Amino acid sequence: MMGTRVFNTIEPENIKTILALRFHDFGLGNRRKQAFSPLLGSAVFNSDGDEWKHSRGLLRPNFTLHQLNDLGILEGHTRNLIDRLTNERSATDLQDVFFRFTMDVATEWFFGESCLSLLSHESEASDQFNSAFNRAQRTIAVNYTLGPFAKLADQTQFKTDCKLLHEFVDRYVREALAIHSTATKSIAHPEEKPQDPLSSRPKDRYLFLRELVAQTQDPAELRSQLLSTLVAGRDTTASLLSNLWFVLARRQDIWAKLRAEIDTLDGRKPDFAELKTLKYLQWCINECTSISSPSISTSYLNLSSSSSSSSLPPCYPQKLIPPPSPKALRLHPPVPVNSRTALRDTSLPLGGGPNGTSPIYVPAGTVVGYNVYAMHRRPDIYGANASEFEPERWRDARVGWGFLPFNGGARICLGQQLALTEASYVTVRLMQTFDKIESTDGQQQQQPWMELMTLTCCSKNGVKVKLGLKGEGEEEGW
Repeated sequence: MMGTRVFNTIEPENIKTILALRFHDFGLGNRRKQAFSPLLGSAVFNSDGDEWKHSRGLLRPNFTLHQLNDLGILEGHTRNLIDRLTNERSATDLQDVFFRFTMDVATEWFFGESCLSLLSHESEASDQFNSAFNRAQRTIAVNYTLGPFAKLADQTQFKTDCKLLHEFVDRYVREALAIHSTATKSIAHPEEKPQDPLSSRPKDRYLFLRELVAQTQDPAELRSQLLSTLVAGRDTTASLLSNLWFVLARRQDIWAKLRAEIDTLDGRKPDFAELKTLKYLQWCINECTSISSPSISTSYLNLSSSSSSSSLPPCYPQKLIPPPSPKALRLHPPVPVNSRTALRDTSLPLGGGPNGTSPIYVPAGTVVGYNVYAMHRRPDIYGANASEFEPERWRDARVGWGFLPFNGGARICLGQQLALTEASYVTVRLMQTFDKIESTDGQQQQQPWMELMTLTCCSKNGVKVKLGLKGEGEEEGW
């Protein structure tokens, strides 16, 4: 990185040190902040110190157990998803509709009003937004890699995309500010208190945008916070769902086992507690996605004074939760690589000495990349079949910090339970509606999984499938 020292690691003890034991010795680094700021500003996923603590404090009430127990929002958008897939079941790209679904949920959950992109199949504006969102994230990843040379690249499209995305969020910001202004003016006249049209939810539900406007009326800060939550709420969960269903379409043995477990609900919509009892579903989510993977270095620690491609930043920090709880993914974590920058001279417990088993000195300014994707495939942690999709491994697995799909330490992902609840609920409801699935991607359904890397990682070729409604027979083409 132009003279910057870079360490790369897939050692659990080193990652635990970076994220938890010596959290204050490491920060995001200016390189990441400069790459993210044109789109996201300096909100929770692009800030350190007191600014980050403030943003995180605003977000935390969104993810209380009381909030997550209410599955009404998920069911409403899941019905829209089912209706759309019912009409498109002969040939559909699940990845596209999953990204629309999570966008709809995220805008209602955080903004108070859904953009309802699932209902806008012919909407040019909806398609433009999704395309701009994807392009902008890819550009951020590229600009991060380019570092100081990013200014030499053509940023015309990136600026256009950022402008479109900012305008989308600014509509919600203007509406919230107008409501706040009216409410403030009416304090002296409580009998004229206006109805809050920002959300139809019960008033005991914490609404991020409403509370955020109470803290600041700066439109730029409001936009930054909302866009950050939108990236988090849309992309991570959509990638999780897409990668899971990529496997389900190709592994009829796993599909059958999962269907048998879901059938124990007798068609009943699950509540939050029931979702947690579906162990095989939890194992599938832990294991997740395709066994095919791109080439990747297996070095446990690499020291370099040149650039490293394994330190791309995430948009949604993630956390390890020990199995068998349903806490995210192994084979394809949505955020496969991450990095931190040493803020002061410090050290890591492994990587030094002739065998790499002694502590290693980390000077201030060193970029330390940690590759979750590679760590999740270590045979010494997951066994000789570490590259295979095997949900049953989670029956007895105890891997500690070797399983890190949701980050850890002080920046543990606040939204992990929301993402996993969302993915679990949607999978259950879809399998209660469709009892057959067939991959239509590539010749003889053998198209391998290929990564599309933006700020998260999903399938480059989508998830193209054919679905069969319960009750459909061979006369409908099955």
